[in-house]
Amino acid sequence: LGVNSDMYVDMIKEKAGPAIEAIYPAGDAIFQDDNATIHRSYASMAAVKGTFKFRIQPSLQASKMADVYPIENVWSIVKTKLNGKTINNLASLKQQIRVVWREIDSDKDFCEMMMKSIPKRLAAVIRRNGSQIF
Repeated sequence: LGVNSDMYVDMIKEKAGPAIEAIYPAGDAIFQDDNATIHRSYASMAAVKGTFKFRIQPSLQASKMADVYPIENVWSIVKTKLNGKTINNLASLKQQIRVVWREIDSDKDFCEMMMKSIPKRLAAVIRRNGSQIF
């Protein structure tokens, strides 16, 4: 399942923007994504600029910091849980991802642990002078 720039723009405008605004009604959230190609398209950059007042500029961040961002671990868990399942089409894949995602989301202790691990992960990257830690 690949996400393209148009899908990313829709996600920013229709899902992420409103959800983040609900949490940060003063508009002081700081948006960050990575340097994935779909995030750098003109349409994607315009959607982010039009949706969020503040963002961390892509030029100031690593292209991919899988060691730091918990979402990389979450996608790995999703892939592992889907391994061996019979998936015959895109609809089936989406349905199976939703099932696994809800399972992960329902484990609030796990989600909190992943978020609290970010400072330790950043410190480990710094100790390794920017090299991978996992």
